[in-house]
Amino acid sequence: MIPQEIPEYVFDKNTMNNYSNILESGKRVWCEHGMNCRSPNGSVIHVPPKTGGIVDHLNSAGSFGTGSTLYNIVWGSGDRTCNYFSELLCIHPFKTLDNFLDAIQSASRAHINLGPKGGFRQFELAMLTDSGELVVLLFDKGKHFFYRDIIKPRLDIFGIALTESWLEAER
Repeated sequence: MIPQEIPEYVFDKNTMNNYSNILESGKRVWCEHGMNCRSPNGSVIHVPPKTGGIVDHLNSAGSFGTGSTLYNIVWGSGDRTCNYFSELLCIHPFKTLDNFLDAIQSASRAHINLGPKGGFRQFELAMLTDSGELVVLLFDKGKHFFYRDIIKPRLDIFGIALTESWLEAER
């Protein structure tokens, strides 16, 4: 299933399987800052900071008729929540965020695409793993904090060069 949130300029949807962090059932996710979420039965669940989980299944439409995909997550605590794409960082195939961050050291390329005024649009990172090249793509404006708070500091620590491109303003 291709989430509707993917902008056309991000990548060829026919090659989406090259990307590790397309959310699908069974993939691992991470919650860095903690959040309050709804459970499948509607009660509020607090997911603590620095908690991992697994995508249980996808719901075809979001609440209130927004049409956004909701992802049912089973967290390490055993709690089940419904989350939107922008709330989740997929760390699959790694078991922990630390494993994911350590793999950044093997990056062969890192690229950020910025909007006309410098706002986050997308980030792509290619890492080498035992299984070959793994590409991580953050393409939702709401994911800028995953890049800023989690990935960018590790790029700096490892001395990974970051290339930039800027979108032109619409006229």
